[in-house]
Amino acid sequence: MIPYFYWNTFYVGGITFYMWGTLVALGILVGILACSWAARRNKEVVHAIWNDYFWVIVGGLIGARIAHVFLYDWAYYSQHLPEIFQIWKGGFSSIGSIAGGLFIFFLLGHWRKWNIPQMADYFIFGLPLGIGIGRLGCFFIHDHPGIETSFFMGVRFPDGIIRHDLGLYLSIQGFLIFIVFLFLYQKYQDKKAGLYLGAFALLYGISRFFLDFLRISESLGGDIRYGFLTPAQWGSLVLSVAGVYWLLQISKSHSIVKE
Repeated sequence: MIPYFYWNTFYVGGITFYMWGTLVALGILVGILACSWAARRNKEVVHAIWNDYFWVIVGGLIGARIAHVFLYDWAYYSQHLPEIFQIWKGGFSSIGSIAGGLFIFFLLGHWRKWNIPQMADYFIFGLPLGIGIGRLGCFFIHDHPGIETSFFMGVRFPDGIIRHDLGLYLSIQGFLIFIVFLFLYQKYQDKKAGLYLGAFALLYGISRFFLDFLRISESLGGDIRYGFLTPAQWGSLVLSVAGVYWLLQISKSHSIVKE
């Protein structure tokens, strides 16, 4: 059992920093560094990563906010429309972020005439590492409580109940997927373009779908359900199917990318 602790802010030189936002920003930076490391043999790709990832991040943030507002809490925001733009109060969806980031990536790829499967691998390589770091912020503020459990990784919340903590599990999920990526990187000197994007969609989608069953119910303040599934679970199903389709398509391709 993990003891409960709450770490929301810290101070540097008299300036207040919020743990969640700091770790999300750190995750983004480390994730981009990991992407550029994977592409280090191709200077043009490294340049594209540092030149264009900003727009992918912007797309991710917009997608995350749109999904949160319209899928998670529209009943509230429909009565408080100005608050839709008050992003400093929080309210982002990870599945929406992935969708928004991918949308902008594919737009950029079409506009810049990239080899999209190849470039997608480099852009996606550091994403699970960034998720692992960023989700630690969720764990430190415990904003994703789960159902009661006797599991040894459960957290004893202030009400005395031991619960799953989805922030911790989703952080571990990100780190584990990144370990898989490192294995693929070390194992295969040659790979079919698009392998990492397909692997991420499939691994993240399946694991996130099942993890969300551990969330507290909507009646206790948990995520809204649509037909007994959270928005993230519906998104995860779409992501998993897309991942299978993508992997089947690249398995038929003879395009090999040299590392």
